[in-house]
Amino acid sequence: MLKIAVMAYDNCLLSGIAGPLDLFTIANWEYRRLQPESKATFCRCEVVTAGGDPVTSFNRLPVLPKRSLSACQDADRKGQTAVSRHRSDA
Repeated sequence: MLKIAVMAYDNCLLSGIAGPLDLFTIANWEYRRLQPESKATFCRCEVVTAGGDPVTSFNRLPVLPKRSLSACQDADRKGQTAVSRHRSDA
């Protein structure tokens, strides 16, 4: 099973987190459909942040991580979300 960590930052695009998670969920569904006798899944995904604390996305929605980046050393793949450097608060 592939272990995937998606890292979220303050001001990240929420679609940069949700999109990959949705795609890997579909991959798990297809894996189970093609191998119904197997109880395994294709991958396990989780959201992490640098310190394990919640962050706020660009559209001001909270992102709650499973754990910190340093705690997920078992991940096979670590991906970063898109980050907005500037945001107008007006």
